[in-house]
Amino acid sequence: MRYVFRFLIVLAVLAFAACGDNGGDCTEPVDVAGEWLMTATPIEDTCDGDLTPYMFGVIITQEGNALAGQTNGATFPGTICGNQIQMNGSFSEYGVTNTVNLQLTASADGSSVEGSDSWNWTDGVESCGGSESLSGTRIDAPPGWTCPVWFYGTADGCDCGCGVIDPDCIDGTVASCEYCDGEGSCSLAFSGCPGDIDPAQNWLCEGGTAACGDGVSEPPEQCDRVDLRGLDCTDFGFSGGTLACTANCTFDTSGCTGGPVCGDDTIQPPEVCDGTDLGYLTGATCEDAGFTGGTLACNATCDNFDLTACAGGPPGWTCPVWFYGTADGCDCGCGALDPDCIDGMVASCEYCDVEGSCSPVFLVCPGDIDPAQNWLCAS
Repeated sequence: MRYVFRFLIVLAVLAFAACGDNGGDCTEPVDVAGEWLMTATPIEDTCDGDLTPYMFGVIITQEGNALAGQTNGATFPGTICGNQIQMNGSFSEYGVTNTVNLQLTASADGSSVEGSDSWNWTDGVESCGGSESLSGTRIDAPPGWTCPVWFYGTADGCDCGCGVIDPDCIDGTVASCEYCDGEGSCSLAFSGCPGDIDPAQNWLCEGGTAACGDGVSEPPEQCDRVDLRGLDCTDFGFSGGTLACTANCTFDTSGCTGGPVCGDDTIQPPEVCDGTDLGYLTGATCEDAGFTGGTLACNATCDNFDLTACAGGPPGWTCPVWFYGTADGCDCGCGALDPDCIDGMVASCEYCDVEGSCSPVFLVCPGDIDPAQNWLCAS
């Protein structure tokens, strides 16, 4: 990712906004719904002393005085009074607690916001904090743009495969591309540049619509029968063996040798967790995922996390609770049908690889999702 979600502080800034002392007496709110590019300029940071400005994207939905902010896969409720957004509160993230005090002022037309925040971070033993000035601009992208709107013409580098040429590109050739595998690109995730980008039309990808099983690997397929995109077992951290392709056009490393051993409590590529080693979720709890209790674990194949032992969520739901029916997009492989999905078909899926899904983390849709029951996996 090219933008930093520093403790999710600024997500809370826009999302957990509180109005007045008791939420009453709000004047007519400014319309701040839309997609925003935010800039945070640290003033003080006693944690690591990093005062480097950073940018990130936020999607805000609004109904009257009620707000919901979405970023990095999480959605949070809030309120706005007139043009004033205020927040005083705490939230947990991966075993630590962040307390934020914030004030934002929206412009009369709702096209920009400015303000500041102060924050404190603690893990129960150590604590640190800081403050930042904040500014944000509501941005729009043209019809046909398929990547996050904050990647369009925001001087963040030339984004390719997004359906429309990015104004940040000096021309339309693949040589101009700086990012080819971002969210929403037609090029395969983690494939780097040039990936599948068309050499002369860098907003498109080469080839037509992918048909799994035709022997030609096209996005979003990882592979197709014997077409392994030139990769072998060594590209997945193994020393040898035979790489294969599954019937769902995803890589099959079961024939690879000399690589990671799932179950030895030690993460090795391409594992995202292994037994007691939870990798980037070390220290996280079921409560951090919106449940009321239980135990978060690694799944049996070391390619995603197991939230089935978490309690207090929607019946059968195995992904973070805030992904369930919160108008954040259709989440699949989560054990129960997401109300955000228009139907149960895999074609409705927007997110297939979130934590707790039966499909592996980092495996974009359709992943291993069942074609006709998108809350389950086919294998």
